[in-house]
Amino acid sequence: MTKNYLTATASLLLSLCLASCNNDKDYPVNYVGFEHNSQEYHYDKNIREDVLEVKIIAVDKEKKDRIVRLSGSSTEVPGEPSCFQLTEKQVTIKADQKSATTRIKIFPNHILKNSTLRLTCTPQWKENDPKQSLLVIKFTPK
Repeated sequence: MTKNYLTATASLLLSLCLASCNNDKDYPVNYVGFEHNSQEYHYDKNIREDVLEVKIIAVDKEKKDRIVRLSGSSTEVPGEPSCFQLTEKQVTIKADQKSATTRIKIFPNHILKNSTLRLTCTPQWKENDPKQSLLVIKFTPK
């Protein structure tokens, strides 16, 4: 009898654990933001400049263009050059499209050890409570 309860409890826990796993494809309704919430960027200190492509997605297609504002911050020493540069402050997801891609310039020779880059995406057409999306990029040397 106890063995049956133990088996049933283990099965229930296993199914709950599997159901709670996030595979980055379960987006909220009307979500517009980064495709992933984190990623790694492997860099070579000998390269002066590199480009990282970041995808911005929308769960649903719309009949009009949608603009999102991008901002970013990284681990830096005050007065030193930044390790990144946004090529665009605003990105447009065109009408009847579900995604857009932007490029970020990365300067590997300015990356500090164990540093990260935090990018924020804010929808511009939502006046009431625009949901920001955050992407954390961890810098890892090759």
